[in-house]
Amino acid sequence: MPEPLIYLDHAATTPLHPAAATAMQALEAQPWGFANPASQHPWGQHARQTLEATRTQLAQQLGLSPSDTLYFTSGATEANNGVLRGLLTQGIGTTRPHLVTALNEHAAVLQVAQRLESEGLADVTYVAPNAEGIVPVEAVLEALQPHTVLVSLMLANNETGALNPLAELAPLLRERGVLLHSDCVQALGKLPFHFATLGVDYATVSAHKAYGPKGVGALLCRTGAPVPTPLLWGGGQEDGYRAGTTPLALIVGFEAALAAALPTVPAQATRLEGLIAHTIAQLAAQAPQDASYRINTPLAPQQRIAGVLNLSLPKQRGDAMVLKLGMKGFALSSGSACHGDSVAPSHVLLAQGRSTAEALGALRISLGHGTTAAELEALIPHLLRWL
Repeated sequence: MPEPLIYLDHAATTPLHPAAATAMQALEAQPWGFANPASQHPWGQHARQTLEATRTQLAQQLGLSPSDTLYFTSGATEANNGVLRGLLTQGIGTTRPHLVTALNEHAAVLQVAQRLESEGLADVTYVAPNAEGIVPVEAVLEALQPHTVLVSLMLANNETGALNPLAELAPLLRERGVLLHSDCVQALGKLPFHFATLGVDYATVSAHKAYGPKGVGALLCRTGAPVPTPLLWGGGQEDGYRAGTTPLALIVGFEAALAAALPTVPAQATRLEGLIAHTIAQLAAQAPQDASYRINTPLAPQQRIAGVLNLSLPKQRGDAMVLKLGMKGFALSSGSACHGDSVAPSHVLLAQGRSTAEALGALRISLGHGTTAAELEALIPHLLRWL
């Protein structure tokens, strides 16, 4: 049995909210709770009514307007794949469409873009972020071409927490007739989220990054935006967009988690921002004069989500530090959890202009609802030894 850990890896996944567990258990306790919402018999119809009521509640929580659409998926990786491949293989008026994305995107966007490019299905321009990890609006606009169909730009970076200026970019792209997709996985649950106000055409989210269950997410589509060609075929679920038996219990858990977590976001953001600011200040105050470390997360609070601190200790290796800290009772990450088995330098930090040593020596500390000041105080001495 693993020893108890101080969990500082909430950007990788969050613990299931008790409200989500209770809601899923309550559903399964119903005689019809296991039923397939696509079935025509009474139990199936009960399940269908629950599915659609939950969809409506979740759409309201996420700030969709009544005419917007929410499609359930297995998570944001599927939804990201679905938007990029579904739109760019449609063509949308051109035989070889053009995509603009950023060099520091999550692999669930970058690898799809690279695959589409290698298959000859799309032209792709990869925009570099600035030294803070933020993709400038001007750089995106300069990358547009006459045959640009889509821009895909995450709201909050999964490794550094840097926020991209989507609200500023969205109307400028709409004026030019270019669609905007955003991977909003890291932002959900960490800052107030309102799809209609954000202004994007498509957003993708995952439940497990916001205290919901793993295995469920959603694609949010603005009214009037083209529906991507389905990624999965074989059934008429999700109004024909996404084939596969609907995981009703996971969806119910998703909604219950957001219902419980989202109202606390402003207060939690203030608390977690204070913990991050204190940690940065403590490192600066206690570090030796010849210490070698670098903060990769934007220093201005308004340019980052609360609760994420990425720093480089270039004299060390991130993967080695994670293992050593694990033996000391801490759980954190050396970068994106999706690259946990890789020793390659973080592509996110390289795109920011960090050196290979800085990218290899990165640690990501990500906080959540249960994180305390005492837990971070316990971590700081271990970090100071490696500076």
